[in-house]
Amino acid sequence: MPVLSYLRNLVVRYFLTTADKKNTFDHHFFDLKYYVHQNSSTEKFASLLNMSAEEVDHMSTSYHGVDFTTLIHQYRHQFLIKELENPINSSLPIESIIKLCGFESSESFYHSIKSKNLITP
Repeated sequence: MPVLSYLRNLVVRYFLTTADKKNTFDHHFFDLKYYVHQNSSTEKFASLLNMSAEEVDHMSTSYHGVDFTTLIHQYRHQFLIKELENPINSSLPIESIIKLCGFESSESFYHSIKSKNLITP
C-alpha cells in the first residue's frame, strides 16, 4: 500500500506542477501581455518563469499549437490590429502604434508580415 500511495503522490505532484506552470505561462504571456515587449524571446521568458527554453517551447506547442516565437508574432499582430481599430489611438502615428505593439520599427513589422507571406514583395 505505501508504494501505491507514493506513486499516487508522485503523479499528483507532477500534474499539479504542470498545471501551475501552464497557469503561470498563460498569466504572464496573455494577461500581462509579454508579447508586446520589444525584446521578448523564448530564453528571456523562460528565465522569468524559472523554466528552460525547451519547457517554454514545449508548453507553447502543446497548449497553443505553435512554437513560442510564432506565438509572440501571432499575438503582436492581433494586438496591433486591435490597437489600430481603437479610436483612442486615432491621433497617434502608425509608427507609434507599431512600436507600442512590440515591433522595433515599421520595418521590423513589414519583415514580420512578409515572412508570414501576408504580403507580396
